[in-house]
Amino acid sequence: MTLEQPVAVRAPRSLAEAAEAHLDDVLGYLLYLTRDRETAEDLTSATFEKALRLWARFDATRGSARTWLLGIARTTALDWFRAETRRRKREEAAALPERVDEAFAALASTSASASTGRPSRARTTSSTSRTPGPRRPGSALRR
Repeated sequence: MTLEQPVAVRAPRSLAEAAEAHLDDVLGYLLYLTRDRETAEDLTSATFEKALRLWARFDATRGSARTWLLGIARTTALDWFRAETRRRKREEAAALPERVDEAFAALASTSASASTGRPSRARTTSSTSRTPGPRRPGSALRR
């Protein structure tokens, strides 16, 4: 009769075996990092999804499956934190209303008409709208 060593001592034969043995470790680590159970559960599933894709690269001579999975969990969490920071910055930038100071807008319109030496277009339209087409000021330039 031979006794099999526990997964903690020997290298796991499959990812399923490693996942079963270290799921709580990964979830606990991500809970510690995020301090949010829902986010930690999402990141745990993302961690094991990545581990499934990378299982062929796991080398038991370089470290335990637990260490390897926690390294993937760390990378996954850091990616999430970076993405979350970018998302928050985008939302804050989109949420800021464009403030146009009315005094500034009024000053800008008066300075524009003062710099050209002509009254603003709003004032000229009312006076020239009664003038027939060919005699309107500037109509020669439009032809």
